[in-house]
Amino acid sequence: MKIPAMIRNLRWLGIGQMKGFVTPLVSSLPKYAANTRLWRDKPVPSINSGQALSLPKRVTANVSGSRLPPTTSETSPAPFVLSVSKDERRALLLRSRSWLHKPVPSINSGQALSLPKRVTMNRLRLFQLRFAVVLAMGMLLVACSAVVPDRESGAVAPGSQPLTKVSVALDWFPWSNHAGLYVARERGYFADEGLEVDIFTPGDPSTVLQTVAAGRDDFGINYQTGVLIAREQGVPVVSIMALVQHPLNSVMALEGSGISSPADLVGKTIGWPGIPDNEPLLDTMLKSEGFSLDDVELVNVGFDLVPALISKKVDAIVGAYWVHESISAVNQGFPVNIMRMEHYGVPDFYELVIVASEEKIAQDPDLVQRFVRAASRGYQDAIDDPQGAVQLLGRVRPEVDLSIEIPGVDLLAPMWEPAGGHRFGWQEEGRWVDFAAWMTETGLLSSGTDARSAFDNSFVANLGG
Repeated sequence: MKIPAMIRNLRWLGIGQMKGFVTPLVSSLPKYAANTRLWRDKPVPSINSGQALSLPKRVTANVSGSRLPPTTSETSPAPFVLSVSKDERRALLLRSRSWLHKPVPSINSGQALSLPKRVTMNRLRLFQLRFAVVLAMGMLLVACSAVVPDRESGAVAPGSQPLTKVSVALDWFPWSNHAGLYVARERGYFADEGLEVDIFTPGDPSTVLQTVAAGRDDFGINYQTGVLIAREQGVPVVSIMALVQHPLNSVMALEGSGISSPADLVGKTIGWPGIPDNEPLLDTMLKSEGFSLDDVELVNVGFDLVPALISKKVDAIVGAYWVHESISAVNQGFPVNIMRMEHYGVPDFYELVIVASEEKIAQDPDLVQRFVRAASRGYQDAIDDPQGAVQLLGRVRPEVDLSIEIPGVDLLAPMWEPAGGHRFGWQEEGRWVDFAAWMTETGLLSSGTDARSAFDNSFVANLGG
């Protein structure tokens, strides 16, 4: 219902004469409707019971369809508060209680609304005015909630160019490695490119490559090993950006264990999560110092890697990120020794990449380019100010453990930067070819895999710099 029509329909309450006052008031309200706290615990008279009606502390607008809860953006307008003093509310309730519970006459009955004589006209008009304002603002808020979503979703109000909705499936629950995506969304970089981006963790992150290939998701985050294996199996996904330039997977042992290199693992028990590529990675590290998997005992502990280590169920763990699990252990009072894979014979590889389907790249390269441009801006901000990026992440995703992510992002940010002065996301052909050759040598791939077709550098190259 449009606001002028709504005011006309209020005349049966005897407040049509207030139109000249209420219309200018409500016309100034839309800019306050989204992400604004209205009427905090302000009791409003109930027309049926005469009791105080307590409205929600926070009323927000969110029709983006996002899987995320609405949150206040960095640029939300100042709250608009309808202020009515406690004494005024009590007086209004006492003076009007005698007639508020009376049945309201039908708007079509043509009968006048009779009021007790003891309610003076001035007092009645005061109550009518306040009731009209409250009712008008409430209906306006409901109307606006259908068209003015929150800043987090990236959508825009009517009259603006509609945004193209795209989804990004994460590899894991949100953590500092995803900060650049949230920076790009919260600071409007995706919206600048005409995109409304839904960033979410799928119920089963192992299916990201399949859902992207099938077109259910537009983009996803996965591993370089995963992309190469998927392509060999006929899953048509392509890496369009390198998210992390170097391995994060590592081997860890407690600081007091005496284990600080692969040679020290001989005869020890090593916890692992059961992920197939961890075996050849560990085997390569051992072989760099003259040993092999036959010289250690692997124990599948699932993803309880840190608990297994600090409880001394195992002597060391593999499959743990040195920018995350190591900090978790330290925070619990257990400093660790870290053995990074690329330091012990494993070819330097991209831990995480952002993928799109071959079909998406072929049929809508403009959308892919716009996404890459906005994501690159977000990650460049995160590189320049990692602490600011992780604080923003903590605001929009409060489940993030900042006791891990605040120190972790300082370790992670240099891993986002390509060598040679290239823009964020740049990928080297030689590293794809070398890593695919290692995967073939270790039995993870067959000899017919074409590593050069597994990545597309053109979208990052188009950014220049």
